[in-house]
Amino acid sequence: MAYDVITIGDAVKDTFIKPCSTHFCSLQINMHGESLCLRHGDKISVDEISYGIGGSAANVAVGLSRLGLKTAMIGAVGDDVVANEIISELSKENVATTWLKKYKGVMTSASIIVIFNSERTIFVYRGFKDYHKTVIPKNINTNWIYLGPAVNEISRIYSNLIGLASEKNVKIAINPSSRQIEQGKSDLLRIIKVAKLIILNKQEAIDLTVSSKFVEIKKLLLVLKSYGPEIVVVTDGKNGAYSCDDNNQFGIKIFPTKKLIDPTGAGDAFSTGFLANYAKNSDVGQALRWGIINSSRVIEQYGAQTNLQTRIQIEKSLEYAPHLYKL
Repeated sequence: MAYDVITIGDAVKDTFIKPCSTHFCSLQINMHGESLCLRHGDKISVDEISYGIGGSAANVAVGLSRLGLKTAMIGAVGDDVVANEIISELSKENVATTWLKKYKGVMTSASIIVIFNSERTIFVYRGFKDYHKTVIPKNINTNWIYLGPAVNEISRIYSNLIGLASEKNVKIAINPSSRQIEQGKSDLLRIIKVAKLIILNKQEAIDLTVSSKFVEIKKLLLVLKSYGPEIVVVTDGKNGAYSCDDNNQFGIKIFPTKKLIDPTGAGDAFSTGFLANYAKNSDVGQALRWGIINSSRVIEQYGAQTNLQTRIQIEKSLEYAPHLYKL
């Protein structure tokens, strides 16, 4: 079967909790920044709790499917009840799970997300740790592969992806995590060199390029572009996002949100919107607008997938979306 996009990476079970009041939680400032503090030994009451499926590869696969693309996911889960739940939910979203492999003796990855003052602190349990076992089928048939940020070492599959890019003309979109950047920059640069698209947040971009935190965004984009990808996108939280290709450098402001509830899935939602539009239309500017709309909507509810938009929803929002500006 031919796919528009196949995602590679993590699928996890997310649990979101919101502590009840500042009586139990507080923020303290120290040399490392803000710290979320709980009284040791206390029983902490929770005002709100919700559950969902997460993991970047799963989020993007679901988001792309809602936007009308045919998607599948390559990844690993444990041989447990949580894995069955994840596979069931992905299937309901029309994401093919043929290559989402179960491993006996392994618990499926999970995270607990604590929401406080509209920010999140994440506890992560990494169940499947050996992505070297991940197999990319030789008969794979897809226009794009999206390699999301993985919680564990994933560099050995880079060679397979480089081969697909050259032999089958598969377009590679990569969204590496800070962990992947720390684990092996030289290996990462090999896959970036042949990538069609790289998406990073600003801090990741600074880490990858070993730049100052005061670096001008235009210079940061150009350094990333020099690594070889055709399109570079850098997201910058409340400041919006920026892009660079062979012809233009654009910026876009954020799309207004009704209320910030949970910022957890903003990055994946942006990647989803951008890739969904670009894969069909090859228009970087319009792809930026889709990305910024999708990311702004997903943070209005708990869960990285709950409020991922459909094509109709995004098209309705385009009338109110911010315009591009040239850098």
